[in-house]
Amino acid sequence: MPAASQLPDALIGRPFTVADALALGVPRDVLRGKRFRSPFRGVRVPAELEDTLATRCLAAALVLPKDAVFSHSTAARLHALPVPGAWPDEPLHVTTGSLGLRHSGMAVHAASELLHEVDDDHTLPIRTAAQCWAELATALAVDDLVVVGDAALRRGLVTDVELETLVSTLSGRRGVRRLVKALPLLEPATDSPMESRTRLLLVGAGLPRPVANRDVVVDGLWIARPDLSYPELRIAIEYEGDHHRSDRRQWLRDKTRRRLLEDAGWLVIEITSVDVYVTPIATVARVRAAIASRSPR
Repeated sequence: MPAASQLPDALIGRPFTVADALALGVPRDVLRGKRFRSPFRGVRVPAELEDTLATRCLAAALVLPKDAVFSHSTAARLHALPVPGAWPDEPLHVTTGSLGLRHSGMAVHAASELLHEVDDDHTLPIRTAAQCWAELATALAVDDLVVVGDAALRRGLVTDVELETLVSTLSGRRGVRRLVKALPLLEPATDSPMESRTRLLLVGAGLPRPVANRDVVVDGLWIARPDLSYPELRIAIEYEGDHHRSDRRQWLRDKTRRRLLEDAGWLVIEITSVDVYVTPIATVARVRAAIASRSPR
């Protein structure tokens, strides 16, 4: 039997079941101590392990049936997709064919014959990026689905053909109308969630759809790649996140890029999160005025 102050090597640095610990000779009073968390009944996690989503899922997997997969927003977060909200404020989403499965801290979904694929590139059983994107339609608005879809496309986790094919199989399913609306709004060239939201703000207000991250070449010389642009009007729209202000090197690159664009006759419009979330009407008006000023009469 191991000393009360130590654990067998097989249990160090990872979640484990109480049954496994007892079988290896760990006393019950040790397992009840402050050295461990108990996220689920019959499971212990060493207190020194950070309570990340991956750690919580590893702990949950110890008490789930073999057919269970992590799905919905949990799978999306494991894919590092930009799901709105914060993980600690929501349960783990699990899909399984086992009837009556219930665990505190989990949201259990019934398995669907149309949503059965599992991503084999992960150590945990999770939905593919395409499948969890479709599942998110039951909870997310269209704009949020576009933000997540843009990120999945940009990183090569899915293709637009895969998403279109999947949505075509979901006729009549809950949330499918949101997926149908989101599909034509997706843009794999978008570099960040806020670029997606800026584009959606403009398109939703009836403005022409800007192109994303298209190179600007003048006299054979590359000078910039604006976040969004109307190339035929030589209008560039740049989203300025906090790092553009706090990182001096980034700030200097931004200034140089803007100068080069303006010297080439481009109008540069800088957008911040305040412009998107707090004053969207004024932002749309600013872009609309720029388009009008550069459009042929």
